Amino acid sequence: MRIFEVPDGALAARVDGRSGTILAADAVAPFQERIESIEGASTVMVPRVLTRCSSLANVQLVEQTAYIKDFEITVLPDLHQEIADPIIDVLQTGIDVDVRGIPSASGGLDEYAEIRYSTADQPIRAEKVRIGAAGHEVTVQLPEVRMARASARFELAPGAAVVMATVDPGREEGEAPRDLVFLMQALRVGPEDVGGAMDAPIDPAPDTDARKGGR
Repeated sequence: MRIFEVPDGALAARVDGRSGTILAADAVAPFQERIESIEGASTVMVPRVLTRCSSLANVQLVEQTAYIKDFEITVLPDLHQEIADPIIDVLQTGIDVDVRGIPSASGGLDEYAEIRYSTADQPIRAEKVRIGAAGHEVTVQLPEVRMARASARFELAPGAAVVMATVDPGREEGEAPRDLVFLMQALRVGPEDVGGAMDAPIDPAPDTDARKGGR
């Protein structure tokens, strides 16, 4: 699987594609090259999922950030005191993918995939509030999370791929709209291939983000 970020509308205008497009095995590499040639496009990540037939596989590439969600007040009446203990929560952002593949009668794979991609503003917004009977001033953090979700059911021949697209949730205020494009390729491997499939290196995502000055 490859995940790209492209300018809004570029998938249809520059690549002649749309969400739900099925690509034959020999069309996958040319499609990827056309996506990478779009000005302002970038490769977000290249996750790989290996699952047994009919089993649901999940892969997560996430970043976890601890933050102060709230405070719990403990009253000590004998001492006429209040103790404010911070409640720590964990913000999780990144990519979360569910995939299930079932062999079809035609020799292909009936695939189900759901992709959730989330981002959060950094640094986390902080706000001062007063708590307890004494009105102690404390600081809590209020994460602002944006999520995009894409899901589909489809049948793919071995080596073929499906294109899924949705709006990029991580757009900053004032930035032009951007789309996320997911290129998911189905490969069938036997027991003798599993070791090689797991040990094979994954191509690193090239720095093609024009906003960072790279191409």
